Amino acid sequence: QLGLLEVDEGRTDEGLSLLQQARREAGVRRDAEQQLAAITALGDVHWLLDRPTGARAYYDEGLRLAEAEHRMPFEA
Repeated sequence: QLGLLEVDEGRTDEGLSLLQQARREAGVRRDAEQQLAAITALGDVHWLLDRPTGARAYYDEGLRLAEAEHRMPFEA
């Protein structure tokens, strides 16, 4: 969650880049749990930046991923 810390410290572009990288790498490894964590964090960043449409898009994507991975616990 280094990406969230970067955003919190005012380095938004760096934080978003780190989170996108984590999302991509988790996808390559087929690590759905880490992919979901990165997607949720991206939604959180957009929410914190007052970008509700972007946040919702990431949260919806995370929900679809969690539903596809029936074994994965998630919060609605």
